[in-house]
Amino acid sequence: MNQLLSWMIFLPAVGAALILLLPNARVAKPLGILISAVVAVMGVMLWFNFDPEALGPQFVIKQPWLPAMGVSFEVALDGLNLPLVVFTALLTPLAFLGTWSLPANATDTLQKRMTALVLLMECGALGTFLSQDLFLFYVFWEVILIPAYLLIGMYGGADRVKTTLQFFIYTFAGSLLMLVGIAWLIYAQKSTTGEFSASMIELQNLRFAFDPQAGWGGILSAQGLLFAAFAAAFFVKSPLVPFHAWLPSTYTQAPTLVTIYLAAILSKMGTYGILKILLPLFPDAARAFGPTLMWLAAIGIVYGALLAIVQKNLKTAIAYSSLSHVSYILLGLFSLTPSGMNGALLQMVNHGIAISGLFLLVGHLEKSRGSLELAAFGGLAKTTPLLATSFMVMVLSSVALPGTNGFVGEFMVLVSSFRVDSGATILAATGMVLGAVYMLNLYQKTMFGGASQDAPAGAVWADLSVKEIVVMAALSAAVVGIGVAPQGYLARSKVAIEATVKHISPETVEPDQSGRVSNF
Repeated sequence: MNQLLSWMIFLPAVGAALILLLPNARVAKPLGILISAVVAVMGVMLWFNFDPEALGPQFVIKQPWLPAMGVSFEVALDGLNLPLVVFTALLTPLAFLGTWSLPANATDTLQKRMTALVLLMECGALGTFLSQDLFLFYVFWEVILIPAYLLIGMYGGADRVKTTLQFFIYTFAGSLLMLVGIAWLIYAQKSTTGEFSASMIELQNLRFAFDPQAGWGGILSAQGLLFAAFAAAFFVKSPLVPFHAWLPSTYTQAPTLVTIYLAAILSKMGTYGILKILLPLFPDAARAFGPTLMWLAAIGIVYGALLAIVQKNLKTAIAYSSLSHVSYILLGLFSLTPSGMNGALLQMVNHGIAISGLFLLVGHLEKSRGSLELAAFGGLAKTTPLLATSFMVMVLSSVALPGTNGFVGEFMVLVSSFRVDSGATILAATGMVLGAVYMLNLYQKTMFGGASQDAPAGAVWADLSVKEIVVMAALSAAVVGIGVAPQGYLARSKVAIEATVKHISPETVEPDQSGRVSNF
């Protein structure tokens, strides 16, 4: 079973190389779906063989890579990365299938390159989530940047050059600061123990001085500087306001398949980095900066929602809605409570499901209409009932209606954060109202009312294809399944989350009479 982790990481990369060498470009996408489907089956096997009661990493693989620097190929599953690994594995074939015929003018060569590069992105994402070695984490973190850069630059919208440059500068600058932080940690390990090591578990034993009087609230102390170096990378990729400037244009300009991957998975690499690395390695700084970061997250929720309300372009509006919803994840993480962080981890998957469905449907509309301006739509519910139904399910998930997955995650986050900072939580809760306003407004303008006067005479709107129906049915089942029965999902992360919170902030984990820790 351990070797499945290596296969999951490298099979997409091997598949990408094979597809690029294929003389017949028409088989590229079917082969991409087949390879990603095999990876998905591996993910399901790991899900059912994972022991939720065991503490610590499972299915560990550790092989020396750069022994002189203490770097190893160390990968494993734990309760923190399991949901994201399985979600990434399952989403990739669905994304391929749902965008089978997108974009409308796609040539065989484009399909071939895009399929190969997305498989390479899957390799980078799975490697990032599974890495237990900090340097290995960085390598996979950077691997995903290259195909994303190429895909947006070659196949994006009219402003793709400017967008690609902005995306690259933001993400690469943050990554360089993280690399400096990694080097500092490895040498600190050598100074403390006499041996180099980049193992995340071993690095958690290091203790760096944190002095709130050192300047900038403690940032100029050793732990504060390290916290800032890693935070720069994770906050950009999440993103957290005000590190979000690259997001709207990137999501809008990228091809639909790439937008789905960026919104559903790339942003979760940032939030996962906060949960897995930033908070456990620098607990004093996390406790000191947590209240401020909770307020930034709350501001991001409202700010993203307000910008989504005033947008006239459907794709841009959903891009800003993503900023708002990811901020709920950050609010839960910075609450430093077990329930808040478990809700945040659940919300990482929930947001990935909803945003994937929304961008898939937006891609369908763009293909049919050739425009995403809201003024170009109207009255689609009469002619495209399957599209309207799927759209409504994703909207309900986004507005966190009880019975959907979004409600469970956001409720856990808000209840937990209220115990820590009621002011920030009240501000964040207004985002739920604003979210309902803009999502229902988007739905009303596209699905109801009369047909747009801008529509060509005699235009016929196409409903979802069979492939799109399969994908939307799977995403809708996940929305309802997690919303109705979340315990089976949450149980797999509970032990790991409690151990993480106990390491960061022991006073927030209260043992009950049986000796187990409570959820608050």
